[in-house]
Amino acid sequence: MAKTRPFLFLAILTISATRRPLLQRKLDERFRRVLSERIVLQGEKSLDYVQGLLVYLAWHPIHIRPLNNQMWQYVQILRGMLSDLRFDRKLHETTARNACLGCYNLSSLFALGFQRRSDSTLYDIIKSTLEGTASTDQDNTHQTLLSRTQMLWETVARKSEQEGDNLPKCSLSFHLQIQDLERKIRSETPETASLRISILSLKVVTAYLPWMAYGPSSSRKSSHNPGSSEYQPCEYVKEARSCLAEIRGFFDYFLSLPADQYIYFSIREWCQLILTISTASQICFLTHPFMKIQWYEFQTKARSTMQIYLESLLHRMKTLSVSKSGVTPDIFSMFRSVLDVVLETYAVARINSPLQSDSDPTGTEGTDSPSVGATSTTSRRCPMMNGSIKRTEFWEAVQQSNTLCGGGPEAKSNGRYSGVFGAGMDGLFDDAQDWPSLFSEWVSFT
Repeated sequence: MAKTRPFLFLAILTISATRRPLLQRKLDERFRRVLSERIVLQGEKSLDYVQGLLVYLAWHPIHIRPLNNQMWQYVQILRGMLSDLRFDRKLHETTARNACLGCYNLSSLFALGFQRRSDSTLYDIIKSTLEGTASTDQDNTHQTLLSRTQMLWETVARKSEQEGDNLPKCSLSFHLQIQDLERKIRSETPETASLRISILSLKVVTAYLPWMAYGPSSSRKSSHNPGSSEYQPCEYVKEARSCLAEIRGFFDYFLSLPADQYIYFSIREWCQLILTISTASQICFLTHPFMKIQWYEFQTKARSTMQIYLESLLHRMKTLSVSKSGVTPDIFSMFRSVLDVVLETYAVARINSPLQSDSDPTGTEGTDSPSVGATSTTSRRCPMMNGSIKRTEFWEAVQQSNTLCGGGPEAKSNGRYSGVFGAGMDGLFDDAQDWPSLFSEWVSFT
């Protein structure tokens, strides 16, 4: 593969080095440099580059540059190559079809995550393709079923922006579509963790739709009188309980998986975990001046439930991380630090419950912690978005790794691989079974 698919080979090596963080960091630098020189500057295009980008983006090492995210730019590069190579017009060919399905899944996933405009042209192409294969064997493949799930994801997102008062009806329609998709998966293909996680995450988002329309965070409520017939606080609790039930279903399954299976998770599974935690925070922390004691009682129980789930998840991340203090961190180290920060807000919310203080209905009196009522939006609660990740051990390790890999004074080395990989790389190839024997020579290709 090193000779016939060098870029794909480099991508596979990069994403496969999960358990060797420093090596993965250097491989990632090499991959990005080749991408910049060969694809961006020289304009080279080939199936090798397409497949390499697909693999790299699907298992993107988000922990290496947590606040310098170029994934969306890479997706646009990939989309441009597909068009230039006319793959989007060769969907009858398996290779071209799989490349387009992969690009659509990543493009749609990142568009939703980064709140960007999705690729409507690619959406229409994939939708037409999936409808055309509904009665063929191609419709039963893992790639096709994931694409159908992602397409339903995107449809839900579009409806949430357009429908307003019709969201509860849309939610019911989506639930029925999810049930049909689940039946198809059970009857025609072995269920994988990625498919199950996608379905469960989709259920959470769908259950959240009525809350978006009628919940206390909705802009529709700004003009409502709490005494009007439209204002029914009990409905908020009902919809929130329904959404929390789906959230619990997601975490019950996620935590039931063998811990070592997390090592193979793609960016899709991690994004869906993040989104579910975010949705749970919306349910657990949003406040409204007219909400009654019933709502606060529900939130107290919901926070307690989520705290247990997050603590269990944190324990798994600690167990899986191979990073030691002060050295190059891995993805599990990143999630461990993020969960530490998130759990602090749940702990403070529990101590400062509105049920314990009549003088402070938001539960924030006497504390400087950015939690509960003070953080009503998802972005303000996210450690990556609000900057609190910079106060963690993970961030310190990232900065130290930057110094080491950047060739600073403390990174000087005369090792035999320093010319290829940079300073500080001694000992990474001591185990002959780690990589093909030709790797150290090939990776420096120009």
